[in-house]
Amino acid sequence: MKDIYELLNDIDIDETEFEEMEVTELEKAKVKRTLKKSISKKKKMKGWQKKVLAASIIFGLSTV
Repeated sequence: MKDIYELLNDIDIDETEFEEMEVTELEKAKVKRTLKKSISKKKKMKGWQKKVLAASIIFGLSTV
């Protein structure tokens, strides 16, 4: 999978479609924090995936 920054560099944006808005520092911080969380979000293992992994390890060790 490509790095997210490479993907962002490939995007062409038409700047005429956007209009400037007044935002507070609090809103800026909230958007920044949300963006950082979405970029650095780790993939978590779900409960059933842990059980399947544990079962496969136990099965693998018991057949040796």
